[in-house]
Amino acid sequence: MRRHRRLLLPAATVVITLGTGLLPALAQPAVDPAPADTVDERTCIRHIEGVDWFFDPCVAPDEPLPPDVLTGIEEDRQARCGPTGSPSTTPPAVTLTTTTPSAPSTTTAAPTGIPTSSGSAGPSPSGSAGPSASVPSSPCPVTPSPTLPTSTPPTSPGTTTSATPPPATTAPPGTVPPSATVPPGTTAPPTTTAPPGTAAPSATVPPSGSPSPTAGGCAAPGGPAPADSRLSEAEKDRLCPPNRNPAAPVVLVATGDSVTSAHIQVKNHHEPRKCAVNQNTRADQRGLPGNDMTSSYAGRYVTELNRDVVEYYNFARTGMGTGDILGAPATYPDACENVWSRTSPPAALAEAAVAKAKQDRRKAYFVTTGGINNTNWTQVAQGIAMCGMAELMRTEMVKYFIRNNLPLNAVMRWYDTTGKQIARDDVIKGGACQVVLQENVNAGNEKEVTVDRLRFTVPAFDGPANYAKITADANAITTRMVRAGADKVVWMGYYDITPAKVALGAFAQTYVQNTKLPDPVKGALPNIPDVEVDLVTQPAWKTQVQAWTKDVNNAIRASILPADPIVRFQPAPALTSDKIQKTLIGGCPHPNLTGHDELAKALDAAIKA
Repeated sequence: MRRHRRLLLPAATVVITLGTGLLPALAQPAVDPAPADTVDERTCIRHIEGVDWFFDPCVAPDEPLPPDVLTGIEEDRQARCGPTGSPSTTPPAVTLTTTTPSAPSTTTAAPTGIPTSSGSAGPSPSGSAGPSASVPSSPCPVTPSPTLPTSTPPTSPGTTTSATPPPATTAPPGTVPPSATVPPGTTAPPTTTAPPGTAAPSATVPPSGSPSPTAGGCAAPGGPAPADSRLSEAEKDRLCPPNRNPAAPVVLVATGDSVTSAHIQVKNHHEPRKCAVNQNTRADQRGLPGNDMTSSYAGRYVTELNRDVVEYYNFARTGMGTGDILGAPATYPDACENVWSRTSPPAALAEAAVAKAKQDRRKAYFVTTGGINNTNWTQVAQGIAMCGMAELMRTEMVKYFIRNNLPLNAVMRWYDTTGKQIARDDVIKGGACQVVLQENVNAGNEKEVTVDRLRFTVPAFDGPANYAKITADANAITTRMVRAGADKVVWMGYYDITPAKVALGAFAQTYVQNTKLPDPVKGALPNIPDVEVDLVTQPAWKTQVQAWTKDVNNAIRASILPADPIVRFQPAPALTSDKIQKTLIGGCPHPNLTGHDELAKALDAAIKA
């Protein structure tokens, strides 16, 4: 990969020259067998037309370049060559506006399948060997670049979710927020047992180092097999508090996502699915990073608030959507890549545990979260956080360049999904942010030439397309628990994450250590102070996120009959920043241990109500 030899040049005056007018129509870079567009397979760095692009998440050589990348390539080409595309000793001023460039019909748009930051799977590998979508090897082509064949424009990010969830969700540990429009309530579907997943051997996951809770009071394993085979599977996710003999024993059964599973990240790591790296995410006695049933608000309710609970089941897994609760197969991987490894989905196991409690003449309480992982919220949240880090990076890099007398400058640019430059506030609707590193190599012409671009994606939120499914699934889950005999059914709502703060400096250090960034960036980042900043930095972003949170909660609430005395939607308490984790990616905006205590109190209030 090209190194930054030009950094040895003497410093020169840095001038950004802007004019008015429109960029010429963008054309997709041509396929060129020459190594004009090369990629470091390990790091998501691609060399395109003399510029090193760092992509987070990766964009593989065989994937179409997103529109904002095409815009950036054209900006860089004009800065070097002028609008005609011909080399010039004194290039004219770069002309930029915020008007959307009119792309020709041959432009290949970025499909929605390009991975997005956070979530679910987070940054993906840059892809295997294959045809490269390359740009001309000459930085200043005299003739227009040929174009790739026309491709189908991307579909809207809000594509209706299939009623049957895929075997594996791609959403990484995430929590909270969705979008405008409240779906109407749906009629309770017929009670049909969700199809069990195909049998698979249990996956052995190495323990994370978290202390195992004291278990006791459960019937000893072995003996005759239970009449319901699901109960043998359910015991794998069961704890029984010791030394309890209440007059009215209670069984608590939980399903859900990372909020109920308790995704507790104790160290930063930039790859969201590697939750076991350096024991950075807690596990319980089951050895499943990202799932600590003892730290969960459900577990805290059992240990601290209700001494009548004699059995506690937790079938929640980080990253699960409502469809996964109803139908996850044995091969389903959660957001930390723990395989489900149960012969029945979570709802089926919960149903069996509730029915068994009633057979044993015990009260049965059921609690769950779910819905946020039906959407791409976690990718949106990660994109926002990464752009926040990028702004801090840019500031620190400029200080570093000045302090070391380097002929470099760094600017921040924002783009929408079409490649149009936009204001920072508008990126919450979908787009990308770019840190542009520029080097003044033509001092006599007072021109800046781009040497590196760092790009982070903020996908458009797809919540509205998924609200109807959230409502239908929530109705199906709660209906099944009622019919199994549950005495209390509580659906915990999502909390407002906008108070959340992240230790961005600490995360930046981890990010630098684990990511092969361009050399000038690596030189500057170790100087970033360990500051805490808002996860959602801009007031306009906060307002939008709060609206999304309200809407997803309304989608859940719409599934519950107002007169149902057994089922209750419990609004989440207001969690202040000291009750939300500050680690990225996979920690914030999850509750910390104190936050789970607050949620436990809310669950207690709902059950008593």
